[in-house]
Amino acid sequence: MRRLLPLILASFLAGLPLAAAPPDARAGAGTPDAVLAKLDRWNASLKTFRAEISQRKFSQILEEFEEPELGLLQYKRTGQGVFLRKEITRPSHSILLVTPEQLLVYYPKKKQALRRKLEESQSRYVNFGVGISSAELKKNFRVAHTGDEAVSGKNCHVLELDPQSEKIRQYFKSIRLWVEAATGVPLRQQIEEHNGDYLEIDFLKITLNPALGGKTFELALPRDVEYIQ
Repeated sequence: MRRLLPLILASFLAGLPLAAAPPDARAGAGTPDAVLAKLDRWNASLKTFRAEISQRKFSQILEEFEEPELGLLQYKRTGQGVFLRKEITRPSHSILLVTPEQLLVYYPKKKQALRRKLEESQSRYVNFGVGISSAELKKNFRVAHTGDEAVSGKNCHVLELDPQSEKIRQYFKSIRLWVEAATGVPLRQQIEEHNGDYLEIDFLKITLNPALGGKTFELALPRDVEYIQ
């Protein structure tokens, strides 16, 4: 589960509110509280979203990035809980499906799958950034605004989230979010592991509250699929 958690977090962090809004011209608009306040306001309107993703893993030992992966992320929040489908299409094919009860990873070419039941504590982590208030974030994480940087030519506030409890810290070292200053849209996130490796994800062509088909979050596996640990 620890190995998969950065992927799950990466996916659900994309669920941070994505609606466009006018720039916040008030003083201190780049402070952690101001940025989190934007996320609070927009989180209330988030039901579904879709985004193309480009992700790459940095290896501390090799001191270089692995080959980028491209795919599509789709998300839905209902009264039952959170549903997510993250499908990597290039260079290899894999599907991550998360429902309120379970996590399923499927590798079509190998006909292999991994299934995990999600306990309440684990569901809390995969729901990170979606439906959790800024007050709760600040209770469990030290939130810092480390400066502004450009992503795809857009000015972004960079937030660093450091877990404050050992229970959360066992899964990852820190998370960084690049939040567009003008709109609050998270354009990039970085999940750092304790060994110095990190997963960096860019979100492209974001669509807020698209209509998603009923079978988007269903996955029929072949009868001869091999379940791995």
